[in-house]
Amino acid sequence: MADSVFNLDFEKIAGEKLLQILGERTPTSIALLDRDYNVHYVNDRLASTLAFSKDEILTKRCFELTGKTEPCPGCMMARVFQSGKKAVSMKRQTRKDGSAVTLEIHDIPVKREGRVERVIEFLVDKTRIREYRDRLEQDFMALTDMLTQILDSKDTYTARHSRCVRDVSLALARKLEMPKEQEFRMEVAGMLHDIGKVGVPWAILNKPGRLTDEEFGVIRTHPARGAEMVARFIRFRDIGPIIRAHHERYDGKGYPDGLKGEEIPLEGRIIAAADCFHAMASRRSYKEPRDRRFIKEEFRKGAGTHFDPWVAQAMLELLETGELTEIGG
Repeated sequence: MADSVFNLDFEKIAGEKLLQILGERTPTSIALLDRDYNVHYVNDRLASTLAFSKDEILTKRCFELTGKTEPCPGCMMARVFQSGKKAVSMKRQTRKDGSAVTLEIHDIPVKREGRVERVIEFLVDKTRIREYRDRLEQDFMALTDMLTQILDSKDTYTARHSRCVRDVSLALARKLEMPKEQEFRMEVAGMLHDIGKVGVPWAILNKPGRLTDEEFGVIRTHPARGAEMVARFIRFRDIGPIIRAHHERYDGKGYPDGLKGEEIPLEGRIIAAADCFHAMASRRSYKEPRDRRFIKEEFRKGAGTHFDPWVAQAMLELLETGELTEIGG
């Protein structure tokens, strides 16, 4: 009997020691609690997340950390003790300093002889993840700006053109009520759609007159080159096909792949329209800007051939309402 008790105690001590080793080596918040809501272990990450010291947490029952005198109604941990099954829940937790965090809590039952003795909680700070994601998105946009500046060093028109294509593409995306994630892709692809031109000689990019067939052949390589460049970034991999497709035509007569109709990604069809808008609306060394009447007529004529009819109609509506007046030129 003494040996049996010793073995059970040793198993408990060994298990908790293993949990401590794991807890101090993982970025996830971890706690170990018993049926009376006492906290037996908490790692540094959880203490930091809740802004309490480890000693403060270990001397309180879990609900007391939020100023309560009894367990929360519908406590998920209590259900796990009762059912013996793991559970996942979301909870908004007040920290010691009064601020709040949103936690995704995974409650895992620890059983002995079929009875749940304790619960291990793994807590994921969704607020921190959201903040990290937002910072990451900001870094992506900073990278986009940096790449555009690299292009700007070769061709100042192209950099100005990229910003205009981004703005017109976003205006079209909102007009077409596209989801926010697609708007993000439109913003990045709009800025980087011509990034492949960094591989085009300066003399061709800035030639004041018409290009020869050979020179135009070099220019035509930039969509595929740009797609290959952004594909090196994991976050931009879904941008590559959009960049590759921005010179395709709805009737299949574009390049580099001769895609037709809905074979062309929707974002690519939108950027193609925005690209043509600014090409017509801007001043170059060899041409004057076209007025809005001319541009509207080109989109009317090009609907179904050069442009997706749905996108062309959205462009015409933006031109009619004057929403593009401040963009381009």
